[in-house]
Amino acid sequence: MEKIFWVKNGELHEVNNWLQKGGRVKMIKAVSESIAAYGYAGGETSSSNSDHYEGDIYAYIVVEFD
Repeated sequence: MEKIFWVKNGELHEVNNWLQKGGRVKMIKAVSESIAAYGYAGGETSSSNSDHYEGDIYAYIVVEFD
C-alpha cells in the first residue's frame, strides 16, 4: 500500500506520523512552484532586479507500507 502526501514548505508532521507507524519513504519529488501554483502563489515576493521570484517550496512524498 502507498500513501501520497503533498508537502508545502517542509510541513512534514503528517508524513512523520506515518513513518512512525512503520511506513518508509519510497519517493520524494520536488515540484516547481510555477507548476504547483501556475505562477505566483500566496506568500512569495517578486524581485525587482530580475525575472525570478521567491516563494513557497512544494513536493510530493510517497510513503509505502508492507
